[in-house]
Amino acid sequence: MYSFIKSLALPPASLIILLALAVLAMAVGRRRLGFVMAALGVVTLYLLSTPFGAGRLASLVPSIPPLNEAVLMAQDNKPGAIVILSAGLLPIAPEYKSAADIRGTVDEATLQRLTYGAYLWRRFNIPVLVSGGTTPEAGGSLAFYMKESLEQSFGVPVTWVEERSRNTLENANFSAALLHEAGIKRVVLVTHAIHMPRAVRFFSLAGFDVVPAPTVYIPRARRFPVAFVPKQSAFQDSYTAIYEVLGTAWYRASKDDFTAPAGP
Repeated sequence: MYSFIKSLALPPASLIILLALAVLAMAVGRRRLGFVMAALGVVTLYLLSTPFGAGRLASLVPSIPPLNEAVLMAQDNKPGAIVILSAGLLPIAPEYKSAADIRGTVDEATLQRLTYGAYLWRRFNIPVLVSGGTTPEAGGSLAFYMKESLEQSFGVPVTWVEERSRNTLENANFSAALLHEAGIKRVVLVTHAIHMPRAVRFFSLAGFDVVPAPTVYIPRARRFPVAFVPKQSAFQDSYTAIYEVLGTAWYRASKDDFTAPAGP
């Protein structure tokens, strides 16, 4: 139910609902209200589809700079694990057939994180943990697909597989259950740049000394007229930014001990 409500609150579903209400308002004689709602929906759709709009939304989330490799390599307290967080799943991928006969693979966002995680493994030779639970459309956990992709496509061994988590908070808590048992308190955390502030917060609360390693930044400065030309990728960036803003608001509204029901 939560996932259904979340989908309705995010674009494009929320915009479709707004436009449908505009048509309904006009149909019952509220033409001025209907026109205002329709105009609002069209303008919002346009702005969300532009690099300018996506960049402005992304600016609502604090920015964490890229990993400073020189500083990390010079530190005596070397992290004990590279933790890579899942994003989503490509459930229908018949061209991939795993050893477990589960057809599917990671989605583009997860693959971007895995690519950077693999790069860091080659640079620093730090063991890897992948984190991601099951989804309704998955035949296995997201962590299962991540491990398969890293080992088969990148040649990167995976030491720990955390496959119970449903959200970022659980990513942190269940990863802690695995890594603290191994005596690991310092980790390199890999996720998208816009997701990193929330992820760092939860992993810190779970008892980790976190070294952020963000990847895939949303551009925040574009020149006219390119910044105002609608693009599919910009709409996806806007969706991601809105999701993160709502996710941050959800957890801020939750209890201080973060025992509220699972959010984004």
